[in-house]
Amino acid sequence: MAATLTAPVVETYDIAFPAEWSYYEYNRGVNAVVTMTEAAPRHKLLWGTESTVPEIFTGSAITSRRMLADALQQRVDIGSPPGKLTIPLAERILYKNAEKLYGMSIDA
Repeated sequence: MAATLTAPVVETYDIAFPAEWSYYEYNRGVNAVVTMTEAAPRHKLLWGTESTVPEIFTGSAITSRRMLADALQQRVDIGSPPGKLTIPLAERILYKNAEKLYGMSIDA
C-alpha cells in the first residue's frame, strides 16, 4: 500500500492512508508524511483515513495522527519548520484546510 497524494480540480492535496498502513507500515507512513509536508504547500494539505469498520477507522485515525505528529517532529528536529509553527501546521492539515475548502467550522 502507498499513501496517495492527489491534486483534485480545486488544487488541494489529500493525504489518504489505507487502514492497513496504520498497523503494518508505520515508519514508511511517517516518511511519506515528511515528504508530503515538504513538497506540498501547507494550505493545500488535507488529512483523512478510510475504513468501513468503525474499530479499524478509529484505530487508523489515532495511529495516522501519531504519524503526523512523528513526521512533524522529525521536521522540527532538522529545523524546518521552526517549532513554533508545528502546531499551526498540524491544525491546518488535520482540519483547518478542510474547513476552508468545504465552508465548514468545528465551532458551529
